[in-house]
Amino acid sequence: MQHIRNLEQDVRTLEDSAEKDHTSLASKIDEHTQELISRCTMDGKAHDALHDWLMPFLRLNKEYAAAPDDATRSAKFKEIQQSLAAFHERFE
Repeated sequence: MQHIRNLEQDVRTLEDSAEKDHTSLASKIDEHTQELISRCTMDGKAHDALHDWLMPFLRLNKEYAAAPDDATRSAKFKEIQQSLAAFHERFE
């Protein structure tokens, strides 16, 4: 959970920032998710549920990182925020 918390903190920091460094956030999200993957010790249904959330989230972050303009980046950023909210609905 610590990697998810760190990821969420970085998302909140960008949300509250006047200057939106989306490139840096996409990189940080990638770092946090790679740490989550490399240190995962879950198994069974919990692991499967995490995997079901994580795989689309990883694709979303790739789209966010590759967004060609500010409007697309902002839309993908909102999708990231929604995905994190969905994470908490699944894993309370």
